[in-house]
This record gives sequence, structure tokens and C-alpha cells, in this order.
Amino acid sequence: RLYTQCTRSVRLSLIFYTNFGINKVIQCTVNLMTGAFSACTNTGGTTFDSSVDITLNTSGTQAFVVNWGNNTVSQCTVNLTTGTFSACADTGGTSFSLPTSIRILD
Repeated sequence: RLYTQCTRSVRLSLIFYTNFGINKVIQCTVNLMTGAFSACTNTGGTTFDSSVDITLNTSGTQAFVVNWGNNTVSQCTVNLTTGTFSACADTGGTSFSLPTSIRILD
């Protein structure tokens, strides 16, 4: 079973989703009138291992990706112009055991 979750950037007309099978986060342009996705591409982020969920901080500048495969959460900087990811790194959180979701509470 492949788990895939998505989140929408409020600042960009993009949706981001995790792709468990290929260890990537994909971004797609969203037509805000129809909801149709287009131009789906890899964000370029790294350190993902069987990723199952993603969320963005409220400003849309940081993405947090749950890695079920290695019991970690990756944090990536989001380029607000292109939606690409950079500087992805393990958050250093401990005691995760097969994590499956993440939310930021304001």
C-alpha cells in the first residue's frame, strides 16, 4: 500500500504531495478556478525515505516531510518563486516509530 499526502501552498498556486514509492516530493501547479493540476515536477528535495506526509509552515517558507522509512522528519526551505526545495535536513527529532502524519498548530 502506498501512502500519499498533500498540502497546498497559500502563497503559491501549488500543491505538494509525497510519493512514497520514489522517495520524492512532487509539486503541481493548481488552476484555482477548476482545481486541475498541471506541470507536476520533482521539488528537488533530498533526504526523503518512504515519505508519507507533508505540511508547510504558515508563511510557506518551510516544508516538513514525514519519512516513514527511516523514522525521521525532514525540514526543507521552500523557494517562494519556484516552489523548489533546498537545504533539506533531518530535524533531529527522536523517538519516532513509523511516523505517518504531521501538523503545525498555530
